[in-house]
Amino acid sequence: EERGASPFDPPIEMVDELFWLRDDKREAPEVLAHLRAENEYSAAATAHLEAFREELYKELLSHVKETDDSAPYAHGPFEYYTRTVEGLSYV
Repeated sequence: EERGASPFDPPIEMVDELFWLRDDKREAPEVLAHLRAENEYSAAATAHLEAFREELYKELLSHVKETDDSAPYAHGPFEYYTRTVEGLSYV
């Protein structure tokens, strides 16, 4: 749509139908109930994929060296390296 030289005059108003889901403190009971229901639906809809999910995860782990150290590199007066340990989460 061509709105001319001043495209925001008049301003375009957009309604966010999901704004009620915003809950920064994660405490609103209606939001938590809705999210639980969504999670239950997703779990039921993808239940037939559970075996495939496990197989895919095992294959992924077979290609990853879970316990590993990188070579140290200098940055200023210090040396830094990365280390991963099998079984720990690195998010």
